[in-house]
Amino acid sequence: MIDDIPRAVWLKAMIAHGADWGVAGAKLTEILRNPNNSRKFKEYVTRLLGYGTVDAGRVSECTAWRVTAISGGVLGEDESYIHAFPLPPSLNGLRVHKRLTTTLAWLSPVNPRNQAWRRAHLWFDPPTDELNLQRLQADSRAVRRGTLQHEILEGKRAATFDQGQALEFQVSCRADAGVLEELVPYALVITLEVAQDLLLDIYDEVRTAAQAARLRV
Repeated sequence: MIDDIPRAVWLKAMIAHGADWGVAGAKLTEILRNPNNSRKFKEYVTRLLGYGTVDAGRVSECTAWRVTAISGGVLGEDESYIHAFPLPPSLNGLRVHKRLTTTLAWLSPVNPRNQAWRRAHLWFDPPTDELNLQRLQADSRAVRRGTLQHEILEGKRAATFDQGQALEFQVSCRADAGVLEELVPYALVITLEVAQDLLLDIYDEVRTAAQAARLRV
């Protein structure tokens, strides 16, 4: 699978996966957000910061408390595929801060005679219910306007789930600017992490579950 997808797509996904608004996002929110602009504030900041500053260290390796899975494939018009990310059993019913980062990247055929230009629109809906998470940072509409969707979700509330349950990421494809005849290669990167001081080894839990399901992590 890795060799079948262009390296440019993998690099695009991995570089963006380490991006975060960081201190800049927090300061802009503190200084500029008010009741009059709160509904569109994320969109304004997204135009200014994009996905934020890249921290390459976050995607160069995993830790016991941070596990990253990569996947990908090719899709044609009106096709979709579900990628499963096993949930660590140690998080079941535990009230702890959790962060889920997901990045989808692809290279779209273009239509120079259409203002929208992008013939292929790929997207996913980030799973929020299974771990009681909420979207942060980039505007949920803005992330679907290009060929790179980067979503960050966080939450502290306890979540309960069944043994062997997984987060499901359905990647879908539709024609956008005109007819889509080609197959579109894409890369998907998913990272789940918890606080280091909890001493939870979610990496081994996810790896064991993935290997048991004959998935590659």
